[in-house]
Amino acid sequence: MRSVRWLVRFCRPIAQSHMTFLMCLEELILKNHLKRGGAVVLHMFGMIYMFIALAIVCDEFFVPALTVITEKLAISDDVAGATFMAAGGSAPELFTSVIGVFISHSNVGIGTIVGSAVFNILFVIGMCAVFSKEILNLTWWPLFRDVFFYIVGLIMLIIFFLDNYIMYWESISLLLAYATYVLFMNICCCCCCCGTEAGEMLAGEEDDEEDQPLSLSWPESKRKRFTYLLILPIVFPLWMTLPDVRKKFFPITFLGAICWIAGFSYLMVWWVGETIGITEEIMGLTILAAGTSIPDLITSVIVARRGLGDMAVSSSVGSNIFDITVGYAYVLLFKKLILLFALSITQFTRFCIRALVSCVYNVQSPKPACLCFPGYRSHGCCTPL
Repeated sequence: MRSVRWLVRFCRPIAQSHMTFLMCLEELILKNHLKRGGAVVLHMFGMIYMFIALAIVCDEFFVPALTVITEKLAISDDVAGATFMAAGGSAPELFTSVIGVFISHSNVGIGTIVGSAVFNILFVIGMCAVFSKEILNLTWWPLFRDVFFYIVGLIMLIIFFLDNYIMYWESISLLLAYATYVLFMNICCCCCCCGTEAGEMLAGEEDDEEDQPLSLSWPESKRKRFTYLLILPIVFPLWMTLPDVRKKFFPITFLGAICWIAGFSYLMVWWVGETIGITEEIMGLTILAAGTSIPDLITSVIVARRGLGDMAVSSSVGSNIFDITVGYAYVLLFKKLILLFALSITQFTRFCIRALVSCVYNVQSPKPACLCFPGYRSHGCCTPL
């Protein structure tokens, strides 16, 4: 009898602990079930709201600041798209790589870079042709230049991935490759754009006369008032933190817009990825890639509707060059210097890079014999599919 009582006393805490564990597990499963069921609507609403925020910050601040920088530096549209516009649009990818390497210690950054590269090449350029007001005539030289440097950067990544590790000198080599790319464009710009500088300056002055600064005045119609109240939580912080681009503080506007783009993109992809529940590699290739490329999509469509086809395409390809040579290499270099170990590369990562090289070569191999490539809407509808 005593042994039975002792056994009951001994087993009771164990049973209670198991019951507590099962209750917590049931609560966790129910919570995830509700989150993936009805609460996903809130996540989708947040994603749409952040998409509107990205459209506002790109249309009202980022693209006007880019136009002013292009005029001040007297550079061509394709060079501006491949450098400043590409770097600004790549801010979300850089932000995601920093989080993946230093905080979550995952390979989500490389998946995002590879997925966003495919998104930029197929979807972004296709949407530029679809939403353009006119046929976009693309000059062969900027396209050939950007795709050539992009393939060179991807080949460098494949070679560096052979030993399954990225060392610090390999990261420095990627950074030097981007510096060579920018220096090459600067030399070509000084030799080629002297004759078109006056015409671009006049076109820029006409655009400045048409554009109006962001206003917080109360609208008159009821529909505009409803829209005003809906986007006021977005517009008011932007109006408080970003100065007018038409004044002398346009560099602050450009850098501030990049910070807002990175923040909005992170919130958008976080709310969606939190609900679906897929692996981090697949999430990086799909949701994170498309979400972080939304700024590239919006800015490229905006400049394409203005007739700047070379700037739109150079921005898409230049953004990919920035991702693999600066965004990824910069994070890996600082991880090596701070954490004192190299980043291991998985078989999945090597497969993604090799598949991306094949995709770039088959989709965007330019033909130097042609002087221009017209971008029709029918062609643009095929590439996103």
